[in-house]
Amino acid sequence: MPFSLKSAAQTFQRLMDSVLQDIDSAFVYLDDILKASSTEKEHLDDLKAVFRRFIDHGLVIRLEKCLFIVSSLEFLGHQVSKKGSSPTQAKIARFGVPGDISSERGSQFTSLLWSEIAARLVVKLHHTSAYHPQANGMIEHFNRTLKTALKALLTGPNWVEELPWVLLRLRTTPKEDLGYSSAELVYSEPLTIPGELVPPKSAKPMDDLLLNFRLNIPLYAPHTASHHTSARTYLSPSLLAAKHVYVRRDGTKGPLQRPYSGPYTVLTPGDKTFLIDIGGRAE
Repeated sequence: MPFSLKSAAQTFQRLMDSVLQDIDSAFVYLDDILKASSTEKEHLDDLKAVFRRFIDHGLVIRLEKCLFIVSSLEFLGHQVSKKGSSPTQAKIARFGVPGDISSERGSQFTSLLWSEIAARLVVKLHHTSAYHPQANGMIEHFNRTLKTALKALLTGPNWVEELPWVLLRLRTTPKEDLGYSSAELVYSEPLTIPGELVPPKSAKPMDDLLLNFRLNIPLYAPHTASHHTSARTYLSPSLLAAKHVYVRRDGTKGPLQRPYSGPYTVLTPGDKTFLIDIGGRAE
């Protein structure tokens, strides 16, 4: 698998998780595998099970990069042993202690323990307000959009398989303020998605579109992030003629639970309320 692909790491991680998913005490991060056992005999049996999985899936290992039957080892920048794990000195010496940490106002970032640790390490803590665009508000807003898209598409619990398709839709959607999508800004041309494999006959030549885009690109400088508080409510005129509708679920919902239920058959439409059939009852 070529690692120049943007999703190569995620794909390889899913492969390794599926190969070793039934083996207990096996921790996998890409091509790093940590296997912990209570006794030497149990460790040898576990290693045989891991090697058997590799043979079944056509995977190979390099012996010069492996350590077997040791009491402690370095794993992902941490020294791991039966006493626990701690960051290695090399990792701290290479990166050092951060001087400033910017975070949201979650309980894990406002606790007394976190404040004491930051004070001892002489680290300045900066707490941002919710959805503040000049801080991490744009990331929070995108996460909310991503979760909404996943809830609209998911039909089961496996959201990882649907994530690439959701990201493709978000990256090919034109932005309202620029008129271009994220993919067009990166590649200088729109991506061809499955629904647009056959272009319409009236489409302009791609050379003209690309030339026009290059000439106008200086006009589309990044906009300064700002608040958007004037929400606009839209009601489709076709709603009154709809034969089936969805009902919004109010109250506490899971992080990826769909906000609507249905569809339900419309018995009597109205300007403000609808009479619908829910489980054989008119409500």
